[in-house]
Amino acid sequence: MASMQATKKTIWMTKIMKELRYMKEKKAMVIHCDNQGAISLMKNPTQNVQTKHIDVQHHFVQKQIENGKIMFEYCSTGDMVVNVFTKALPKE
Repeated sequence: MASMQATKKTIWMTKIMKELRYMKEKKAMVIHCDNQGAISLMKNPTQNVQTKHIDVQHHFVQKQIENGKIMFEYCSTGDMVVNVFTKALPKE
């Protein structure tokens, strides 16, 4: 479900950048993700009991990947720069 939200926001940002003429090339936007299970599910669509509840969102993300609008790449948790804003810092 988080991948669907990231996909929607990425498509929206792409449209804004094109309107501002910041983006000229038509290329896939890369979304970095630290969840290898979610990435493999998006790349290899399988239907099982655990994925029934995310059917609509999952198909939306898969369609955007197939259309070449977005691309998900793995990035380890330690390399995520944004974690500074989302995770608690150690006391020292």
